[in-house]
Formats: sequence, C-alpha cells, structure tokens
Amino acid sequence: MNEIPATSIDAWILVFSGFSFIGLFYSVKLLGTHGKDKMDSILGVYLLLQSIMLLEYVLYWTKLIFSVHAFADISLLFPLLYGPLLLIYFERSFGNDRSVQKHFVHFIPFVVLLAFKLPFYFSSAQFKFYHTHDIMFGAFFDYYYPWLKSGHMALYCVILYSLVSHSAGVGFMRSWARWILAFFSLFVLSSVVHQTLVVRNVLTLQLDYFVSIFPCLSVIFIAWYGKGFRAVADGMAIADSLKIVNHLDARLRGEFIIETAKGSAKEKYKNSGLPKTLQFRLSHDLEKIMYEQQLFKQNDLKLETLAEKLNTNKHFISQVINETYRVNFFEYINLKRIEEAKKLLASRSKVELNVIEVAYEVGFNNKGTFNSVFKRITGLTPTEFRTRSRQLLVPNNN
Repeated sequence: MNEIPATSIDAWILVFSGFSFIGLFYSVKLLGTHGKDKMDSILGVYLLLQSIMLLEYVLYWTKLIFSVHAFADISLLFPLLYGPLLLIYFERSFGNDRSVQKHFVHFIPFVVLLAFKLPFYFSSAQFKFYHTHDIMFGAFFDYYYPWLKSGHMALYCVILYSLVSHSAGVGFMRSWARWILAFFSLFVLSSVVHQTLVVRNVLTLQLDYFVSIFPCLSVIFIAWYGKGFRAVADGMAIADSLKIVNHLDARLRGEFIIETAKGSAKEKYKNSGLPKTLQFRLSHDLEKIMYEQQLFKQNDLKLETLAEKLNTNKHFISQVINETYRVNFFEYINLKRIEEAKKLLASRSKVELNVIEVAYEVGFNNKGTFNSVFKRITGLTPTEFRTRSRQLLVPNNN
C-alpha cells in the first residue's frame, strides 16, 4: 500500500481553513435560529455545504485527506444543490410559500447521481486511496461531471436572475438577492476556469488557490450578512443593516432592538444638541406626519427621508424615536405597520384582502417577514388575529 503523503501547510491554507470554519460556525447559528425560521434554515444549509466544500479543498491541499478518507469527494455533488437551495430561498424571501416538497424536481439530478456515487462513499480507505473517484461511472466524474455541474449552476444563474428581476414588491430584498446571486455567479465562473485549467494541464497549486477565492468570498458574505437579511426584509438598506448586525440575535428572540443599552439613552445623548422644546415638537410632528401621510407604507422608507420631511437631520429623528419609544427607527416603523394591519384585518370592509395583500398594503416586502413581525408584536399570526376579530364581531344570540 502507498505511503500517506507528508502534510503540507502554508499561509494560504491557514486563510482558507479560517474561512471554512467561520462558515461552519455561522451556518450552525443560522440552522439553530430561534423560531426555526425556514429562510434562515435554507440559507444555513447553503452556507454549510459551501463551508464543507471549502474544508475539503483544504484537506486535499494539505494531503490530510489521506488520513481522513471519509471526506474524499464528500462535496463533489454539492454544486447540484446550490441552485435549487437558492431558488427556494429567494422564493420564500419574496413571499412565495411553496413547500420544499413542491421543489423536489430540482433535486432529481443530485439524487440520481448520489445513488451511483454511494458505493464509492461506502468503500474502504484502501479502495479510495487507489481510486480517485467512483466505482460506477469511472472517468465520467473526472472528465464530464465538472462541465455538467458548471452547466447546471449556470442554468440556475439564469433562472435566479429572472426571478430576482421580475419579482414585484420586494424592496431592498432585491438588492440582497442580487448580491448573493453575484457571488454564486462568481463561483460558477471559478468552476469553469478551474476545469479549463485542468483540461489544458496548466493548473498549479497557486492557480488552484486563486480560483478558490470566489467560494471563500461567498462564504464570508453570507456568514457576515446571514442574519442581516431580516433587517433588509423589514425595509432596511443593505449598507444600513451592517450597522445593526450585532443586535440581530436579540431581534430573532422577539425582542425590540434598542440602540442604547437599557437605561443608558440619557447617557448617550447627554451631549446632544437637540433642545427639549425641539424634541417635543419633532415627536408631535412625527406622529402627525405618520398619521396623515402614512409614510410607513413605503417599503423603502429611510431615516433620511423622514428627516427631510420634518426639516431636520436624521440624528435628531433617531434620538427622538430612541428616547420617546425606546425602539430604533425600523422597529418604530414596524409598530406603525402592524397597527395599520390590525385595522385592516379586523375591518369588515377589507375582508376580501388576503394576508399577503395586507402585508403589501402596510409596507412589508413579503408575507414571511410580515407574519414573523406580526406574531412577535401581537402574539398571534395575522390569520389568528383576523379569526378572533371576526368572532368578537359576531353578535351573541344567547
């Protein structure tokens, strides 16, 4: 039997290892989200698969794969899952509640090839040492599968681009989806470049590192913003969501995000230039403009826009909301939206509106986010609230 090659480690290996473990860590956080949000779970699976793939790269580069043979080719078929997972994730992010089972057709290529690949995965370490790939297909996985997986992912790039471009009423979620799609497209491009270098027999370790940077960027982007998409779904611009990413665990537990620690708002604003008289007037004007113009119904409403409407600056508006309502701007807007939604759901004249129509009417980008925020604030789902409201309106004949 051949001797196990000596382990080789360099600076790039350490960097890629770090990226893979960061991705693994954050994927577990997404999968373990309180409330088991399905969008979080789908994104968590996608991030987990990419992180495992990156870890397998590291094992091959370091030659450690010969010591942990169970990892051999473990991520080979993962690319067939990336497109379908993103399709489900985007559809749910945009308010389409189709079940995962209805997307099963998208997973058929993965299931079919996995069935033929299983004998290799269950073979002995000695067999894997001598056979680079599988038992059933022979050279297929060496020469044809890389092009098949690249074509498969490229097809989903087109499908996803069409979905993102033509979905209506999704606000900043469109920008979020485009960023994820951009990194996925770069990964597809890197796969094509990698296979081209292999076919031309010019692939070196340094070039292998280079084309592997793109999946690393994808892992880091999703790990960094993985929970931030919820703020984007609530109407926050992507750049703004970065500022609150450290607060998102509290948000996922159903708590309001308060921009200052409890009891420290006065300390934060002790040097503020906002006079008390102006603060009182702004608070009054804020409520008036919200009531009269219902600005909260704009799904892309920004703090800057509100400040412009009130002829002041965004820092003063933020302070007014923080100190008066003990919530940040986005939670304040959501409170207004939910109050309006409750009126629509309880109204007999609006009974023809379904839940998704109510969500869009009050300014939410999608049904999933609307349901989540509504239940967090009221303790009921929109459907449950509507049912109870109707029961209260039915006269008692006893």
